[in-house]
Amino acid sequence: MKIFDELDMDFRSLGFSQKEIGDISLGILDIKKDNKHFDIGKYRILSCHNLYLHQNYQKQVLVQIKKILREFLKFHHIKKQSTILVCGLGNEDIISDSLGVESCKKILATRNLNFSYKKHNVCLICPNVQAVTGIETPLIVKGIADVIKADIIIIIDSLLTQNIKRLGHCFQLSSIGMIPGGAMGESMEISQKTIGVPCISIGVPLLLDINKLSKINKSIIVAPKDIKHYVSVCSTIISDAINSVMCASLSPKQISETLKPI
Repeated sequence: MKIFDELDMDFRSLGFSQKEIGDISLGILDIKKDNKHFDIGKYRILSCHNLYLHQNYQKQVLVQIKKILREFLKFHHIKKQSTILVCGLGNEDIISDSLGVESCKKILATRNLNFSYKKHNVCLICPNVQAVTGIETPLIVKGIADVIKADIIIIIDSLLTQNIKRLGHCFQLSSIGMIPGGAMGESMEISQKTIGVPCISIGVPLLLDINKLSKINKSIIVAPKDIKHYVSVCSTIISDAINSVMCASLSPKQISETLKPI
């Protein structure tokens, strides 16, 4: 999936607005009528160019992502003790494509736990990529969502950008799902249309398309040299946000202790 406001169109005509919250820039787009570019739903972009300078900046982003997640869950009418499937997309063996998997490693699965602190029943899946499994990712997700009777799916994946300033410094969230491998030409999406379950997507641009910058007439995709650090920080922010929303009464330290293998 690409960054939505990098499409060649005027987003202000669709109601796109932007505001500054401390050191964060928040882009807001709410689509209330179907059009040829967007499905009905909510789209958010959080940008923080000081993200890696201090943990305070990361905490600011974390607070905003939690607010957006709660807003999206309310938008989809998700009640307490609902079953939520968190899907970490991507290939773990490619660092720039491992955001989803690394995030899931830090998220607490609670569906099998009979604890009073859990707000929802969380399940985790990392289906890998079609090139490895030979199966379209949405089919794997749908099969598991059907079996566990998921009420909503949260999808986490790396994104492609054409703006080097966005690399590792921007979080895009939507209430409608995404196309896994969309930047590579894949076309089957994970959304309520295809899965039959409401979807929320969270992505961070960790891949740069330098086609416009190069003189070679083909798409060239690269990753930043600090990609391992970017993935570590961004996956921690995403997982902390999800854990906080799903288990509000637990502190990060308690969640970390619970995640440790027995």
